[in-house]
Amino acid sequence: MSVDGLIHMQKSFDLAGETALITGGGTGLGLGIAKCFVAAGAKVVIVGRRREELEKARGELGESAFALAGDVTQLESIPQLVAEAEKLAGPISILVNNAGVHLKKSALETTDAEFHTVLQTHVFGAFALSREVGKGMVARKHGSILFTASMATLFGIPLVVATGDVHRELVALAPAWVAPAPVPITRPSDRRRDVDPTVSVAA
Repeated sequence: MSVDGLIHMQKSFDLAGETALITGGGTGLGLGIAKCFVAAGAKVVIVGRRREELEKARGELGESAFALAGDVTQLESIPQLVAEAEKLAGPISILVNNAGVHLKKSALETTDAEFHTVLQTHVFGAFALSREVGKGMVARKHGSILFTASMATLFGIPLVVATGDVHRELVALAPAWVAPAPVPITRPSDRRRDVDPTVSVAA
């Protein structure tokens, strides 16, 4: 790639002035996303249930990162969670719904309680958090919401029936966040289908 091409690529991923809230941000994919965002110039608030892991991750990320303990399954606490995040880092302009529960069981062995836990995290938690953060994005006419999901969304995988089912809900959920002021969204199916990831849908 030419020097001009590299410069263009760097500018395309410039996130200076942006603030991202990343659930499940203390480890794994969430932490990887946080590192990329910080490298691109964004401030990040990493959210998770394990305070020790969050503080360790914050130390790796540096001064542009903030750690906030929280549980997206506790829906009634989400407005306070968003308020605390914005108090730490400013208005949220990027939301990454990355918190997840990995349940490796067959459909016949999955209990109602286990299925509910997966739903509460991947669907209800993501919905409630997107709704709360989306209020500010729509008011400011600026923001992006991302959903991460399993490949089980796109095709069946043995022993991950719960995860596959709930992630298919995210495919339907994602376009709902464009509303009166279009907010770009990225959904799992965009990787495999010929669709515009910034499609606007009337709220």
